[in-house]
Amino acid sequence: MLHSHQPRSVYRRVRAARPNSSIPVRVLLAFLVPLAGCQQGGDRSAGTEADRSRITVLYCCDHRVFGPYFEMPAKFLVFQSLVVLDENGELEGRLARAWEHSDDYLHWTIRLRSDVTWHDGVPFTARDVEFTLNLLRHPDVLALSPSAFDLEVVDDTTLTIDLADGTGFDPLARWRVYYPRHLLENRDPAKRTSWDFWEKPVGTGAYSYVRHVPNVMTEFAAYPDYYRGRARVDRVTLKYAESSVAELLAGNVDALGWADHEDAMVIADDPEYSVYFGIYPTNYLAILWNWRVSALRDPQVRRALTLAIDRRELHRLLGFPDETPYFDVIFRRRQYRRGEVPPPLPHDRPGAARLLEGAGWVDLDGDGIRERNGERLYFELLVSPEEAKAAVFVQQELTEVGVEVDVNQLALNIVRRRISRGDFDAAIRSFHMETGGRYGAAALYGTESLLGYQNSEVAHLLEAASSTPSPDSLDALYRRLWPHFQRDLPMTHLSPGVQAFVVHRRIRGLETGSRAAPVANMEYLWIEEE
Repeated sequence: MLHSHQPRSVYRRVRAARPNSSIPVRVLLAFLVPLAGCQQGGDRSAGTEADRSRITVLYCCDHRVFGPYFEMPAKFLVFQSLVVLDENGELEGRLARAWEHSDDYLHWTIRLRSDVTWHDGVPFTARDVEFTLNLLRHPDVLALSPSAFDLEVVDDTTLTIDLADGTGFDPLARWRVYYPRHLLENRDPAKRTSWDFWEKPVGTGAYSYVRHVPNVMTEFAAYPDYYRGRARVDRVTLKYAESSVAELLAGNVDALGWADHEDAMVIADDPEYSVYFGIYPTNYLAILWNWRVSALRDPQVRRALTLAIDRRELHRLLGFPDETPYFDVIFRRRQYRRGEVPPPLPHDRPGAARLLEGAGWVDLDGDGIRERNGERLYFELLVSPEEAKAAVFVQQELTEVGVEVDVNQLALNIVRRRISRGDFDAAIRSFHMETGGRYGAAALYGTESLLGYQNSEVAHLLEAASSTPSPDSLDALYRRLWPHFQRDLPMTHLSPGVQAFVVHRRIRGLETGSRAAPVANMEYLWIEEE
């Protein structure tokens, strides 16, 4: 049986809104911009000629941001994916107009739009999808497993994909964009990083290449034949340099591709600019508790430590918006968007103290630190410089309930090495709620847990999730994980990924949440001059 999906169009135009300007300036260094929210679905009417405008964005690096090896959101200016997420977290078609799958999600039929052209006028077809996927699994590239799937082109607008069971390959991956076969098929994949194509990219997106000055800028124009209607911002220039508020204040750029949180807070009260925050819930900053440490092995102690930390106040300290969420479980993005994630533990300092006392940890000598059987309630907290401010806050919070914390700031590679060896008491690190990867959920909480966490049911569920292609079945597996995480608290979630963006107030169409990044969402923006 095939299950068919016809995408919906539910986009509503949104106007810029300024965040709470009373947020403190002290902040944590920003997370990298992740997949979540890079594009969202919806219709956008083409503007009149009077609406046409120009935006210059200060962006990192150089033209490599358009290549498949760099994976920056700028690629969505030029290239497109098969689908995007709409505002409800559901899939909506872009290059794909419909898709069908078997009951086991291993056989897919993808039907493409017939009205899409590359910027040089050549029609986009299923051969371009085939070329891109074969390029990504080429032996000299190996961005995809060569054995993950079999693909057959039925006709110009139809292809079928058969998945090997348990590979985890997603035929509709939203981060994957597609490249022109007719321009690249004779290129050497081993030399892809040096292809001049990335300096003058040709795609199917809302913007087409105009000109490029090496290591300085790339300019794009709204593609007049874009199948969704010509974008309202006529010209976009990416100026390559480190993010700098000085460039913004001098009028040299209209937006920062991303901003340091301190810079964003400094400029938040300036009426000429708006600050937006991208909130990426499946990226998270957390304290990992090493279960090999006797005191931290006790679930009552881990619960007390979690209750003692005022995570909402931490967000204010870091300069995050008031609506920034936090959690005690791992989950899938669509579960978050649907409001299905269970609420976290509240801040409860008296409750934390009672739990510690119940576990036998009491301050007997009046020095402010709890002891049990002659052992002080102490642990070392490993952090890299990026997490130092959060670590100091955690240290202060736990001191209030009689816990001695020694913050040890080390280079990121050393922190990673010590975590991988199990050579730590506790550590603050950022992670992604995926089952795979070096620091994914399976590595942290599975059979070979880096934390020494031992829960056979959690390990079984994570293993099942890694080979389950059905979204509904995955949701069910994650729901079964939640009671275990709520009881065991193998980590204490501190915050999701949060990234600040600063734009001139005349730029409209952004909002804090999943539509905060100006470059990734350029197609939906417009200018309102005052």
